[in-house]
Amino acid sequence: MLKRFTFAAMTASLAFAPVSFAQQADDGRNVMVVFDGSGSMWGQIEGRAKIEIARDVLSSVLSETTGNMTIGMIAYGHRKKGQCSDIETVVTPGPAARTVPQMINSANGIQPKGKTPLSDAVRMAAEGLRYTENEATVVLVTDGIETCDADPCALATELERTGINFTTHVVGFGLSKDEGQQVACLAENTGGKFISADDAGALKQALNETLSDFEPEVEVDPATVPRNVQLTLRDTEQGNMLTIRHLEITPDPNNAQPWPQDFQLRYEGAPSSAEGRFVPGEYAITVRRSGEGRAAGYTAPVVFTVEPGEGMQSIDIAMAARLKVNPFIRAGMPYDAKSPPPGGVKSKGYLALGLYKIENGTIAEKAVMTENGGFEIGVPPGKYMLRGTMDRTTTREREIEVKAGTLTEIDFDMELSSVELVALQDGQPTDRQTTYFYDKPRSGRNYWRGGYGGEGNPFYLAAGQWVVNLGREGGGKRRSEILLIVPETPGTLSLRVPEGQALSQADLAVLADPAYRACKGYGGVKHNGCIVPFADQRKAEAPQPKPAENTTPDSDASKVDMAALEGYWARIGDSNQVDGQALAQLCSSAPLALLADGRLIDLRRNAQGFAATAKRTCTSSDAGTYQCAGEGNSLPVSLLPEQAAPQLCLSGANNSKLCARLQRCDAASFQGLDQAARDSLEAATR
Repeated sequence: MLKRFTFAAMTASLAFAPVSFAQQADDGRNVMVVFDGSGSMWGQIEGRAKIEIARDVLSSVLSETTGNMTIGMIAYGHRKKGQCSDIETVVTPGPAARTVPQMINSANGIQPKGKTPLSDAVRMAAEGLRYTENEATVVLVTDGIETCDADPCALATELERTGINFTTHVVGFGLSKDEGQQVACLAENTGGKFISADDAGALKQALNETLSDFEPEVEVDPATVPRNVQLTLRDTEQGNMLTIRHLEITPDPNNAQPWPQDFQLRYEGAPSSAEGRFVPGEYAITVRRSGEGRAAGYTAPVVFTVEPGEGMQSIDIAMAARLKVNPFIRAGMPYDAKSPPPGGVKSKGYLALGLYKIENGTIAEKAVMTENGGFEIGVPPGKYMLRGTMDRTTTREREIEVKAGTLTEIDFDMELSSVELVALQDGQPTDRQTTYFYDKPRSGRNYWRGGYGGEGNPFYLAAGQWVVNLGREGGGKRRSEILLIVPETPGTLSLRVPEGQALSQADLAVLADPAYRACKGYGGVKHNGCIVPFADQRKAEAPQPKPAENTTPDSDASKVDMAALEGYWARIGDSNQVDGQALAQLCSSAPLALLADGRLIDLRRNAQGFAATAKRTCTSSDAGTYQCAGEGNSLPVSLLPEQAAPQLCLSGANNSKLCARLQRCDAASFQGLDQAARDSLEAATR
């Protein structure tokens, strides 16, 4: 059902000189169309309301039949129910070039309501045309008979007798034979035509016939004639049609054409998102698309063009692009929101994803949407920050670009290892385990995440070196503190940690280095986590290493080459030497391999044996030391190759160094290793 159309501003820009009615009458014929706006016009013919058919046909006929006439329009029954006085001159007679567009707009704004005072309406039309002074013609379009106690036949006789060449044509729209006979006398008694029309085609023919007396001399510019437009808005091509439940539309006040007052947004089930009767031209609008679920809404500028012509124009617009995100904990391990894996912080390891708009290089604070796991939504094209936080522990983020008019599909791999940490007490897994993570030397409560852990409840960690404090809650000195090294290649790790473990001096040296920070910052989706850059982001951000200004060691001991140091070494910190038992523990848990080809490899024992956790390549310097550049996230170090006790050093601020002594692992250090562990130790250095 078409709704109200009002283009009041349509003729505001037309300039014309004042002309008297008498002067207009001398130039052509005088016509008044009487338009039925009574409630019965809501009746239907072939599935369409009669008022809709009458509007369209009147618009078409008037656009084609606009000669040098003076024409206006009266409507009745269109404002109030049950009142015979509801008659209004909606367009005062004037030059057709000016009044025809007004008549079309007025007809489109009529909402049928009341009775059918057709006799009084015809009388008002005749008087409006000064029928006693000028030739005058009234064209009555009605779908009913007189309902206001008046005699149309007597009126016709009176007007014919008192008027100057007065004529009434009657178009009966959908009238029965008996009803037609009751109004036909209005035409017959004034020398006019009565034409019965039962459908749109017949109505158009009837109006053409009743107006054909007037030679068309002035044509209405099709570019000024409104036409029906169905506007369909979607997030993306082939996406679902959006409705009034999703949309707010604001027209640009600078549009050259007036915005149709009959414009209406539609509900589900309608053929389009919105409908209106538009003057041809270009229209700019701002569309506010409301959010759904956890997806926030968005605002999109939209421009569309209404072409001149007849009939309905359908316009289909995809406002946004579509984004689909497939989350992975790591390669080969997709995240399933319906069945999340176990977690070390909570019983379930939830992955929260958020999408943030990037405008002018600035990331919006408020997310476009957040979701537990993957999602697919429509968003405006542009750049976004895709952020994920796994198990309230680790946050990753990556900038993405969503392209217009298509589906952008992203496999978002968090690249995390599942790390099971089991605290032992008296050789058995402790009850009431708590676990805390640090990316700096522990001081009070400066951990970035606390949880539980234990058997079957892994944490999800990025590659790097993490301080972990774990043990029985309230265990005091029986709790352990270790430096956990998560390798670059994500996988599954399991570590059983004896009670009372402490960080070595070498571990503390790693953490004390000002250049070391595993967490880029702290933030996340729904919960904060440690923000860890991806490997490619670390490489892009990493500064180029600078050669040390002063690498001269403090010791006067003789220097040797790497070949003389080939073998396994234990980091013993400040001690000059440790006993056999301590040496065996260090060598069998975290040895350092020095190879003749200049490689330096950190090894760490796990449930499967030994794995390389950091690799460096060392080159000699003029000062007799070796500078060892790290691969991946391994920190660069310097090696002071003293024959008796080499030192491994991290450079600090103001050319300071933090060094740990090394002690060679002897054969007795590895006596407790089984053959599988020995094989993995050798394999890790190849």
